[in-house]
This record gives sequence, structure tokens and C-alpha cells, in this order.
Amino acid sequence: MTKRITALSAPLFALMFFVLALLFVCLLSSINVAGASEGNNTEDSQTIRAEGAFSNIEHFTNLQYKVLLWDGIWTVTIRGKIDEQAVLPATVEIGVPAGSDVFWLGEVFAEYGNAPTSDPEIAPPYEVRTEGDMDIYTATLTQTHAIQIEYDLPYDPRIETNEGPGLRISYTPLHDVEELWLAGATPPDTAVLDGNIRYLGTGPNGELAFAYVIDDALGGQEYSEDIIFTTDIGSTQNVSPLIPIGIATSVLLLTGAGFWYYKRNAYKAGAGR
Repeated sequence: MTKRITALSAPLFALMFFVLALLFVCLLSSINVAGASEGNNTEDSQTIRAEGAFSNIEHFTNLQYKVLLWDGIWTVTIRGKIDEQAVLPATVEIGVPAGSDVFWLGEVFAEYGNAPTSDPEIAPPYEVRTEGDMDIYTATLTQTHAIQIEYDLPYDPRIETNEGPGLRISYTPLHDVEELWLAGATPPDTAVLDGNIRYLGTGPNGELAFAYVIDDALGGQEYSEDIIFTTDIGSTQNVSPLIPIGIATSVLLLTGAGFWYYKRNAYKAGAGR
């Protein structure tokens, strides 16, 4: 009798160990200093394309649109990267809202470990044309596979929501792009609680940068995300809301598995008498 019960209990212990291990993995993956946001992708039927003389344009594989407060002014940096295997020189174009006050345009080496001061600036006057509600800047990459453009944002991106304060980040890519990053810098000593957001790092003044990553973004379509943050870090303890759900689900699974094996064990033990 003892041997039979021990043999039947072994699968139960194995299942309980598997479920507990699964719970532990879920808890680790849920904890992230990131914010609750429901992004809205606004459809736009207009697709901006370069034709004719611009058919040799090298499209970006990664495009990062970031909003940050710099010296009291809301500033935008857009960084585009082309395929690392692309042959240089390569012609690229990058779009900004029409009328934007661009104060810097150039190639960037920061991705390769160089100091930002070594980034080669493209001196104005810039090669720019206007199509619809976008100014399109054309440049030639000769030293690296990334370009960056910077301009002042003409409005305050801060918002207030039921979940807390936040930043509304919106951008329309010029062409299709494999990865579009909508990023924003939150104030120092804040936290963003969302497992779907990516932490980019801390700035020189303690600001925290986060980004939502949109795969296979379409050219000409506006994308928007809200980065919600909290200043009450102590009460949140950086715990994702997915943790209670994971715990409850795991407990239910364990309870159900235990009950099933108990009934099966009792049935087989009775049949063996």
C-alpha cells in the first residue's frame, strides 16, 4: 500500500514543481520599472512616398522618436538607422512636422561607443522639401549608418490621466519601418509600471527614458503612445499589475492539479484493496 501511494505521488510532486517554476519565471518577467499605457494607432489613408528622382532612397530599419525636456524646452530627437550591410554613401530622408525649427542634423556615432561630440554635423542650408504637412530632409550618410535630427517641440506633451501624469508621444514615419520606437523622458525619481515598455537609460539630469516599440510601422500612418509614470515609488515598489494575476492563476492550477491527483490516488488505492 505504501509503495503504491508513493508511486502515485511522484507525478504530483513533479507537476507541483513545474507549476512553481513557471510561477517564478512569470514573476521575474512581470517586474519592470515601466508605465501603464494604452497606445492608440491612428489610421491615415495618406502614404507619403518618394518617387522619381528619390527612388534611390535607403529606408530605415529602425527609427526612434524621442521627446525630452532640455533646459526648460521640450525637444525632439529622431534617430534613423539603415541596414548595417548597406553600402555607403547612402541617401536617406527623414520627415518632421512642417515648419519645425530644426537646429541640428547629422550622422551619429553614439551607437558605436564614440562620444556624442564626434558626431559629424551636416551644415545648413539643408536639402528639404515640403509634402503635405511634413518637411522632408534629405541627407547622405558617408561615415556611419545612422542619422539624427533635432528640433523644438511647439507644444507641451504632458497629459493627465486617471492612472497618473504622463507624456503623449505621437509620430508619423515617412516610409515603412521595421521598428518604430516612441520614446519619452520622465522626470527624475519617477517610475513607469508596464511590462510592455522598454527602459532606455538615465540622462545626465536623472531623467529616465522609456520607449514603446512598434513592429512593422507603416509609412504615412500616425502612431501614438501614452507613457504614464508615477512619483509615488515607495508605495508601488515597482511591482507590475501582472504579478497578482500570475499568482492567482498559479494557485488555481496547483489546487486543481492537487485535487485531480488526490481523486485519482484515492480511486486507484480503493481498486487495489
